[in-house]
Amino acid sequence: MKPVCTLIFFLLFYLNSFPQNPCPGLPSIKFAGKTYHTIQIGNQCWLKENLDVGTQINGSLDQKKIGRIEKYCYGNDSVNCDKYGGLYQWDEAMQFNKTPGAQGICPDGWHVPSNDEFTLLSAEVNKDGNALKGKDIGKGTNNSGFSGLLSGYYLSNGTFSSLGEYSYFWSSSLGDETNDSCIFLNSKNGNISQIMITEACAFSVRCIKNDQEYENKILKKEIKIENQTKEKKLTGETSCPGIPIVKYEGKTYHTLKIGDRCWLKENLDVGKMINGILDQTNNGIIEKYCYRNDSLNCNKFGGLYQWDEAMQYSTTPGNKGICPDGWHIPTKDEFSLLATDVNNDGKAIKVKDFGKGTNITGFSALVSGCRGYEGVFEYLDDYSYFWGSTLNASKDASDMYMSNYDNKIYQYYNDKIYGFSVRCIKDK
Repeated sequence: MKPVCTLIFFLLFYLNSFPQNPCPGLPSIKFAGKTYHTIQIGNQCWLKENLDVGTQINGSLDQKKIGRIEKYCYGNDSVNCDKYGGLYQWDEAMQFNKTPGAQGICPDGWHVPSNDEFTLLSAEVNKDGNALKGKDIGKGTNNSGFSGLLSGYYLSNGTFSSLGEYSYFWSSSLGDETNDSCIFLNSKNGNISQIMITEACAFSVRCIKNDQEYENKILKKEIKIENQTKEKKLTGETSCPGIPIVKYEGKTYHTLKIGDRCWLKENLDVGKMINGILDQTNNGIIEKYCYRNDSLNCNKFGGLYQWDEAMQYSTTPGNKGICPDGWHIPTKDEFSLLATDVNNDGKAIKVKDFGKGTNITGFSALVSGCRGYEGVFEYLDDYSYFWGSTLNASKDASDMYMSNYDNKIYQYYNDKIYGFSVRCIKDK
């Protein structure tokens, strides 16, 4: 009987084992300062690790649409993010986009998986959840190479639960008004469960690569939008008629005409540098932050200013603020007009080494980062933020920002305590 048992054992092992190969030609990717490995499972290309991007916030706070990615670390311990990845509420994971298959917080060319894609993954591993779990993780065999960890989750009441027992992964498929879809694995058995759960919970995110069918869908959508929108032709860089330069506070700024508006081509760099741990104050002196308290970064990227300082303590939209005479801090509408003038193409206003920037307009946006809460400098080489002069009802201030990871032009309202760049626009 032993030979028969041995044959059965090897047959079962073969049926439940899968090639553990990286995606062809793409063994790994670098994203937001970290390296992620890839794994090919059937026709799908997955990231092999849970995503870990964004700024850690305390579990007592909700993740918000404030122009930056926010994450929880299990138990509010950053070491758990290093090991298990971040935990994200559904809206944050999707970057407040409700389109199934949206990129969300994933890298360019990747997206948050849909229900159908999770269903296909389950079929590829013969519905064996143990094949998706890392070895010694519950009853995991990791025969697929997916290397799932039982990373627990964040509850909607601000507590964390089930580390080492469960792992939940958000799907991008919609549920009802308050619930969205996910899959979960557990330590006790090999089930792969697809359920609906409140979007206030925070789960892991595992990204899947766009395939040709997905790219075709996106292309068709973009073509449809292009056909519906009469776009302006970008004609390249030109200075403002009769004003090629502006000399201000000992520095020379160049001008740039985009549409019928005249912009400064460089971020403003005026004022006295103060340490990032201090707030800028209404003391009759313009104060600025230099990224990481290094004056060389002000020379390169311009100063960073809290909103009140940039506006010189006025709340009037379109106020001069710290800009030269005859210029002002752009309003939200003026940023919207800029986006329209460049066909909502972030590449056209980013320098060439910023993401996929072409800088065809000459706006020359730099990846200048920001000064965050409690004097922490962050996002250099990741994001560029510009204050607008418009307040919303909650007294947050408008801003325009761009990311190193896509080609969109975003507009949000942010806490005035942040230190952002300032780019001036000429008065009409």
